[in-house]
Amino acid sequence: MPELLADLPEISPDGLTYTLRLREGPRFHPDACLEDQARPLRAGDVAASLLRITPGKHAMWSLLAGRVAGLDAWHEAVANNTPGQLAPITWDDAARTVTLRLTRPQPEFAAILAHPALAIVPPECVTYYDGKTDGRPSFARHPVGSGPYRFDHAASEFPRSAVLVADGEPRAYPKAANSPVSCTQAPGARRVVLTHFQHGEPALRAFQAGELAAIVPGQAQFAEVVALGEPVPGALPPGTGLKKFPVAAVDLLYFNMASPDIGHHPDPTRARENLALRRAIARAFDVPRYLEVVRNGAWADASASVLPREVSPRLDLADAPPARDLAGAHAILAEAGLSGRTWTLNYWGGASEPERQEAALVREFLRPLGVDLQITARDNFLFDPGLRAGAHLFGLRFDADFFDPSNTLASFTCRAPDNLAGFCAPEYDAAYAAFAALPAGPARDDAARKLQALLGEHMPVRPIDQPSAWYLHQRWLGGLVRHPLAGLRVELLCPDMP
Repeated sequence: MPELLADLPEISPDGLTYTLRLREGPRFHPDACLEDQARPLRAGDVAASLLRITPGKHAMWSLLAGRVAGLDAWHEAVANNTPGQLAPITWDDAARTVTLRLTRPQPEFAAILAHPALAIVPPECVTYYDGKTDGRPSFARHPVGSGPYRFDHAASEFPRSAVLVADGEPRAYPKAANSPVSCTQAPGARRVVLTHFQHGEPALRAFQAGELAAIVPGQAQFAEVVALGEPVPGALPPGTGLKKFPVAAVDLLYFNMASPDIGHHPDPTRARENLALRRAIARAFDVPRYLEVVRNGAWADASASVLPREVSPRLDLADAPPARDLAGAHAILAEAGLSGRTWTLNYWGGASEPERQEAALVREFLRPLGVDLQITARDNFLFDPGLRAGAHLFGLRFDADFFDPSNTLASFTCRAPDNLAGFCAPEYDAAYAAFAALPAGPARDDAARKLQALLGEHMPVRPIDQPSAWYLHQRWLGGLVRHPLAGLRVELLCPDMP
């Protein structure tokens, strides 16, 4: 819910303790699970909503894994029915405060908490809607929340569509001189229907017929309706608007360094061969082709930096050039005595259509190296060590990546709880400790660049930025605003029919 907190989180001087102070007034919408009352939202609800997100069950666990001190261990203890475990998140309902202790300073953590996947919900409703009867479907099909809109459950068809109805009277919305919001009150729309399409084709046709107010054009349809950053004349309703918003995220191609087939190996000869293979794979990655197919040539800039753009714009790793270098990849293999060798490697990725397409491209890129890439499409496998062990390569998305270099670089230290790559190098850990001790400024930025170079020597991850999201909207729709992390601000939508 927007504006749930009275102010920004209070952060301790060491950057590790976050105190969230709730404002007075927010209430959960009336529902049978709340005895049809609008219950006040309490600090304990915030803690319960964060604690209910568990590894192996919820995909949004990726937002919290390794971030909150004691949280990973607490979930493991709960799963093993270990008694006497104190929750790692504390709260005080009377003071309306929630306190979390982080594993390391994370400047991006406040943005992570704003992610819609971490929505605050009433815990008794999660229990009530257990899916055991038709009258009490699962909570995912009968969500209960707070904020300016409430769900019209009778009209909604979860998960295909959700109908939102404004809850209460709109309130005045203070407008800045350059505000993109045209309405003077929020919410501006009394009723909003959100529809999920499995494929982009029917969504685009519905938009062209005037049945949808706004869409995110699918990858396969993008070139049909957008050219050179502008709507294609005649392909869309008259007056169609196009808006581009930043997205605080980056996609990375990771190597599973815990696998002896491609990562660390106790035999020095095998370790050198695996390093050569990783370096060759990074050089064989065709960034322009990837951007043309997956990002429509306009969704991202070709950059192979694991650092925020403010620190390292367009800085590429030596073994991950912005353009494909297949000759260089073959030279690396030849130098290591691996010419003519073949490999069968496993790539694990998500099950969505774009993720499957990305995996197919990776297989295409690696085939000339003698790599037979076997693809497994499965969601939420990264946080199951048993499943992750079967992958040699996998894709990983970092949300809120561009706030500080530590967000990415910390996850490669040996003992990092979110070290999903299994990378471990004592010299890297020592360099990271020195970097983390530096105050913000040029010296710290330079240390971050050196850390990236050191990482690239061992594990040339292949980052592909996706810094923008594109929306098409009908000419009568104003107030289209997207938060860089949290997504569309529905309460700001402002229909202005002529």
